[in-house]
Parts: sequence; C-alpha cells; structure tokens
Amino acid sequence: VRGLVGIPKLTFICDFVTSILNKDSENAIKQINIVIDEGKDIDNFLWEVIKYIRDILVYKSTNSLELYSKEELEYIENLSKRASKEELLKLIYDLSELANQMKWSTQKSIVFEAGIIRACLTGEGEVIETKKETIPIPEKNKKIEKEIKKEVKKETVKSEDNAKSNISYWNNVLDKIKQSGKMTIYTNLIGTKAVKLDEMTIGIEFPSKITDFADKILNDYENKSLIEKFISLEEKNTMRVKYLNKNDVSGKEKTGSNIENIVNNFDIPINIIDE
Repeated sequence: VRGLVGIPKLTFICDFVTSILNKDSENAIKQINIVIDEGKDIDNFLWEVIKYIRDILVYKSTNSLELYSKEELEYIENLSKRASKEELLKLIYDLSELANQMKWSTQKSIVFEAGIIRACLTGEGEVIETKKETIPIPEKNKKIEKEIKKEVKKETVKSEDNAKSNISYWNNVLDKIKQSGKMTIYTNLIGTKAVKLDEMTIGIEFPSKITDFADKILNDYENKSLIEKFISLEEKNTMRVKYLNKNDVSGKEKTGSNIENIVNNFDIPINIIDE
C-alpha cells in the first residue's frame, strides 16, 4: 500500500530522520534525490517524516508507543536519545511550516531541500552562541544554502500570500465559548476573526494590538486548549491556534513549556473525541 501511494519504506524514513538528527545535510540531500528519482511523492514523504518525528517525541514523553514492532521501538528509543523534547517539538513545527510552503510552491524539490538543510543546521546556525563563542556553518552547507537562498525567499513570500483563508464557522466557536460560561475568554475575542494559516493552524486575528490582559487570559493553557478544542470539532481535525495582530501573517505565538501537554494537542492526524 505504501508503495502504491508513493511513500518510501519505513526503514528509509528512519534513515532520513537519523540524518536530520545527526545534522548530516549531505546525506539527507542524497536521500531526497533517491526519493525524487524513484518518483515518490515528496509531499507524502515529508508528512511521513513529520509523523515519525512526532512518534519519537511521544515515545520520549511517555515511554510507550503503539503500532511498532519491538525492533522498530528499539530504533525509536535510540533516536529519542539524540535530541531533547524541545528540539523534537521545534523540528515538528519547522517541518510543518515547510510542508505548507511546498503546498504553494512551483519548485517543491528546491524548497524541500532548502528546508531540510535548515533543519540540519538547527543547533548550528550561521552564528551560534554557546558561552559567548561563535561557531560558523560548515563550508559545504554554506555553499548549498547560498545557491537556493533566492528561490526559497521567493517561494516563502508566495506561500505567505496564499496561506491565509477566512473560516466561516468562527461565530459558532464564539457561541460555544459563551455557552460554556467562559465569558472572560468570550469578551476578549469579541471583534476578532479567524483565518486558516495551514492544514494544522488557525490564526485568530485581532483588529489591533493584543492587550497584556487579553494576552495573559488567552495564552492560559486551559483557556487556549478550550478554544483549540472547539475549533478542532469544527475542522474534524486536531488544530492549534496562533494569535495575530491585524495583517500579521507570521503569527507570533507564545508557547508553553509543558511538552507532554503540547504533544497531546499536536497529532498528525487524530479523531477528536469530545469528553
């Protein structure tokens, strides 16, 4: 079945994720070329990679995981020791953003390669501060990134221009919040509208800058989870929320530090059960 839908074998995905966690951009690019040469769908491949990294994070957080053999779990356990929970979570978010950029791109392979190189450079950076020391990017990675820098910038702008789309059910969500008795949340969301940033993210757009009080209320973990729950029920998929000032596409968001709770809200995909 995986072959019919153009998804590489699990062992190949394991090796690819290993290259990313090992910061081995050269080997990762070689593996991408294999996927392309074999005619595999790179969109499907990337989502399989994201889901696999998500499974590593879940295993690291809970020490358990279903649907894998004993041998596969041993490999996942080994990979889980190569990165912190925070690093795995950031990698999931970064690759999800990459998937969104590829969706709107006419040069998917170039954008894919650029995104994977950046993922491999996470923890290195062009200049990394470690006890006030600086570490330059390896020269071979600099050359690759320089070649595709202009194309990536162009595709990113195009992605941002097309990503936002208004959602029609936002008033239903506000009504449910009001009916649940959460009037503080409701009053702070009056005048807002919601836009779909990508397949997993809804942006709540405020007509002006978010006040400190509203920021504190809406970023409270339980309050934000309630909003995401009602949105997820409408979308029939697990969604996360970003708070946006008007015309802000980037959606700067304050993320909490409770990794286990974030994992529970970041599935790819999952059926929503209203408790």
